[in-house]
Amino acid sequence: MTAQPPILVLADDGPSVFATIEDVERRLEPIDVRNAEYRVFDAEGFPLELSTTTKIRAGLFGGEIEVTRVGSRNGPSQESEVTREILDWLTANYPDRHPEVAGPLPQLLAELVDWFGMRGSPSSNAPDRSRKGYPVAAGVFRAAAKVLGVAVLFVAGWALTIWAAGDRFLEVSGVVTDCAMSEPISGVSVRADLLRGFGEEPLVVRTDNDGRFGLLLNEPPDSAVRLTLTHPGYQPVTKVLDPAPPHGELIRWCLEASQAAAN
Repeated sequence: MTAQPPILVLADDGPSVFATIEDVERRLEPIDVRNAEYRVFDAEGFPLELSTTTKIRAGLFGGEIEVTRVGSRNGPSQESEVTREILDWLTANYPDRHPEVAGPLPQLLAELVDWFGMRGSPSSNAPDRSRKGYPVAAGVFRAAAKVLGVAVLFVAGWALTIWAAGDRFLEVSGVVTDCAMSEPISGVSVRADLLRGFGEEPLVVRTDNDGRFGLLLNEPPDSAVRLTLTHPGYQPVTKVLDPAPPHGELIRWCLEASQAAAN
């Protein structure tokens, strides 16, 4: 069954509420996920699978990077236990704040958002209790800037060009399903051809077992890209993204079975 938003993340330092699964995936560090520092639930208290996977990134800093993935419901609802844990945390850390209701969980999450903001939202004023990941190269240049200072300014024309390339990428994420069955299709070939940008070579990735794929190109976020989706037994699909969707937006496509497969 599909997870119901908003999404709740529980950690040692308290709960955080996210508007979407994609927001959770962007904000939780893969290394912390591997260390089992988080538990994730939907608005009805159902635990969600939390794991990491690899994504192919093209360009100057190309290669595989590890990313966080939130999957489907994984077990029965724990609404009463989760509600009690949140209330205990509020009592211990914010004794002056008492929820108007002790449940159901969606109402309690709404009160948390009123008090602390929605995590992952551009307008959120919530304290950041997770560390946002950055490409390794970008982190290296940040560290170098702090240490070298004047030296970085001296070569500003070069250094800022590399910094921008390491910190702003064109990211396209999507999920591919069977149009008739509405089930995810694994192994779909997704080819990205840049139509506007710096001129990356074509990049090809494949969807995972959940039908999901991710592309990360060393290109400006407002670049244009053509995606070609192919899989044996299905009709190929070509989509032009001009401009590419906003960072973190999940694109959903379905493939029609080919006539040969249907027969």
